Amino acid sequence: EGACRVKVRSSLRVLAYFPTANSPLLAECRDQFTAYCGAPDGVDLMEDDALLRCLREHRALFTGGCRAKVMSIERMAHNEMDFNAEVSEACAVELRTQCRGVDSRQQLSCLERMGEVRAAKLAPTCSRVLQGFKERAAQSVELMGKVSSVCREDYELLCASASALQHPGASIQCLKDSRGQLRSKDCKAAVLGLMAGASRDSRV
Repeated sequence: EGACRVKVRSSLRVLAYFPTANSPLLAECRDQFTAYCGAPDGVDLMEDDALLRCLREHRALFTGGCRAKVMSIERMAHNEMDFNAEVSEACAVELRTQCRGVDSRQQLSCLERMGEVRAAKLAPTCSRVLQGFKERAAQSVELMGKVSSVCREDYELLCASASALQHPGASIQCLKDSRGQLRSKDCKAAVLGLMAGASRDSRV
């Protein structure tokens, strides 16, 4: 069982790191990737590292099965460092020295705490890439585990149509704008906490 789990995680890591080798993803997304992430020299697709950045920057534009596949990769990257190619590369030194031994699911939080408490310990590239991931998470209900779980009913009632808008922050902004109408106390608390966190970040 342990060996099987290791092999499965290794396979998932390859799919998360190398989208051009992810056949199920390309089956759903090739045309949309070509439209939004085509290589400038006329080659079908960008290289993997550039394609990962592009699909994250343009994820609000993807539709149907392609969007579902892209968001699946995004959730993996935001939940576990093992599946996050960009932060793993940009913050390799910090992960090796400051977050060594920390579970893969907690390493993003470890880096975020470093940035808040000891900003000088984060290299500029690491800080920039990490901030980008935090901002993207704050733009999507699907990438915010706590908000997603406690706000599901309120979101479907008040903000489901926002997910169709081609703006990366439309869904979470809808919850913020509708905070006075939220039925769930837990959801309201989570949304207010999110707004307070954004206010703190803006003052840093």
